[in-house]
Amino acid sequence: EEWGDDQMFAMDKLIGQAFKSKQAEMNKNKHASQLTDAVKLRVLELIEVLVGHRDTPPICVFRAIKPLLALAKGSQTKALNKKGFAVYTKTLTTLKPAPALGDDYSEEAHEEAQQLLEKGAGSQRDAGLSGAGAMLIMRMLEAGGRLR
Repeated sequence: EEWGDDQMFAMDKLIGQAFKSKQAEMNKNKHASQLTDAVKLRVLELIEVLVGHRDTPPICVFRAIKPLLALAKGSQTKALNKKGFAVYTKTLTTLKPAPALGDDYSEEAHEEAQQLLEKGAGSQRDAGLSGAGAMLIMRMLEAGGRLR
């Protein structure tokens, strides 16, 4: 069946509307993604302040290790990975003195350090990052008198 000019123009108009609608949806998703990344970067900044503060409970520092390690290894966008790497390597794993992790978390902390050392196998970079996290945990246990 052959289409006339009127039918072709009508179809062209519908196709144009579909493309505009799809483009608007893509722009909306891109904007939402950018906002999400901005919020995540702000949260990372707050975490950086929190783990670097002397009065932060040791369990908060301990609980920050795995998520920050994942960011440092590259599990998000480039900006988040870069910030996560900086917080992990320059703030978290270099805490001095290490906060003292008490007896309530001793067993869990020993297991976590062991897992980090076991999972560190892979690239030299990942092994270094995992090793730094395990060393922090061991320093925290030692500060609490719980290192075995």
